[in-house]
Amino acid sequence: MINSESPKITNIICLKESQIVPNRENVHSSDDEESDMNPHHQSSSILGVSINMCNTIVGAGIVSLPSAFMNSGIIAGSVLLIFVSYLVQRSLMILTEVTSFHPVGKKFKVKSFEQLLFLCFGTLGRWFGCYSLFVTSFGPMIAYLIILKDTIPPLIQLDHGVQPQIILIILSSSIILPISMQKDISSLEKTSILGMTGSILTIILIAIIAPIPSSMEDNGGIGEVIVKNAIKANIFFGLGIMTSAMTCQQSAFFLFDSLKNKTPHRWWLVTFCGLFVCTCLTITVGITGYLGYMDDTEGDILKNFPEDTLADVGRAVMGGTMLFTYPMESYVARYILCEVLYEGNVDDIAVESTNNQNFCTRFTLNRRKKVTLYLFIAALVPALFCSSLDSVLSIVGSIGGSSLTYISPGLAYIGMNGKAFLEWAYGLLGYDVSYNGTSQRIVEYDELNKECQEIGSNTNTVVTSTMTYTSESLVLTEPLLNSSILNESNIGPKSCFQKLWWYFFLFPIWCSLARKSNERINAALADLEPTIEDDQPTSTSNFSSRPKPKFAFALFLIFFGVSSIVTGVIINIIIICQNMNWI
Repeated sequence: MINSESPKITNIICLKESQIVPNRENVHSSDDEESDMNPHHQSSSILGVSINMCNTIVGAGIVSLPSAFMNSGIIAGSVLLIFVSYLVQRSLMILTEVTSFHPVGKKFKVKSFEQLLFLCFGTLGRWFGCYSLFVTSFGPMIAYLIILKDTIPPLIQLDHGVQPQIILIILSSSIILPISMQKDISSLEKTSILGMTGSILTIILIAIIAPIPSSMEDNGGIGEVIVKNAIKANIFFGLGIMTSAMTCQQSAFFLFDSLKNKTPHRWWLVTFCGLFVCTCLTITVGITGYLGYMDDTEGDILKNFPEDTLADVGRAVMGGTMLFTYPMESYVARYILCEVLYEGNVDDIAVESTNNQNFCTRFTLNRRKKVTLYLFIAALVPALFCSSLDSVLSIVGSIGGSSLTYISPGLAYIGMNGKAFLEWAYGLLGYDVSYNGTSQRIVEYDELNKECQEIGSNTNTVVTSTMTYTSESLVLTEPLLNSSILNESNIGPKSCFQKLWWYFFLFPIWCSLARKSNERINAALADLEPTIEDDQPTSTSNFSSRPKPKFAFALFLIFFGVSSIVTGVIINIIIICQNMNWI
């Protein structure tokens, strides 16, 4: 029990295109214990997990990367994509650090985003995790239907007027929807290798078909093209697409769980190798596609393809892949929606058990099928009328991808190390928090009179404060009530400069979150039943002395994620208004 909140901590099945895994309970930390408890559990090597990570990343988003480079610029787009890849890799490391390699994470066997955020921040954290996962699964559902509309109709010469919309309705209703309504679609896991093969084949075809030589000749040569298109104004539009294309955090726990001999170094090798390969592939398709069509690059690069056999092969491969990747994302979105609305009761078991003898119920849709149908309609309607695949992926990446990739890991790191964060934050103000009942704060001589007056007026101290003089400053040693300064919410900056950066970087908010998370985790640990094998500490106070804290980077992830959301939404609104000639 954690406080008195009712939502229970459960494991969401985190998937993307290639992962369909059952919800596992009683997951043990060692590979041997996992094999004993689950005979179907298979551990993979570094190479195997790296390939699976590439499967989760390289997907339908590749066809919009040339548009991302068109909006960002060649140099800026390349640097931005490498930087996004770096942030994704670091956030993946943070996620495992605060779960599988953190004493609290190991105690509670944290295996999912919403479980992690619920442990730190309660119901609001759980909702934020579910929101992030839902957006990153529902958004691609719309994108897959748009790609299906762009690829299949030209193959059968029905791409004029409303014909593409009709073809989309027929194909999606007759093939995609029935598959998506299945209770268990684990058989689609076998198509993941086909999806990866199809994506790589599409990248090769884009590089071959794109008329780069003639395009460079028409635009003055490669040198002039790079100079004129190094950086562009809509760079944050491209950032959303790149984030959407590179995000794999929803599969992080599954990928790590499948790794043999789990160590931080081996996980670092997995993330580095997987993201290095994916970065090379995405930069290749982005640059070659953009150089081939320049400012005429479509949001879906397949729409730039000519009418020939080789191009039709690319359309057929990508279109066929969409038929079987949509149900996987639909499965995740359905699970999350039922988790939020029905506490995970996807099939409405109570109703079915009481009405299983009713003849009419056999011909009605149960909750699982109804939710699947509602999600399908919600995705189909915008796909029928929207032709800007890049805008969809940019919005999804800006809103959902940034929340999942940047903000959530940053918040989780602060929440799981709340006490250490408070010590670090107060240390920036000059406080040196110790465990012997005192704290030290460095004060410049020009503030000596003010500090002495404040010390003299402090009637709450039990022991007289002492002062140690140095050549340039004064060290105040003050007693701590209850042997901890971390519970004192009135501790704050003294000088104007400290107040400036303290409030500008929103430290009061982060300290409040860290303090509440620390209290929440301690309460949860107190309620946790001890086990014979459990030799971990029972208080987060023992976790605060972790080496080389990454709090500055965690805050950067949060600010970068929030900035990506705000700028991404604004630039998409501006582009939509420009396309409609409103501005």
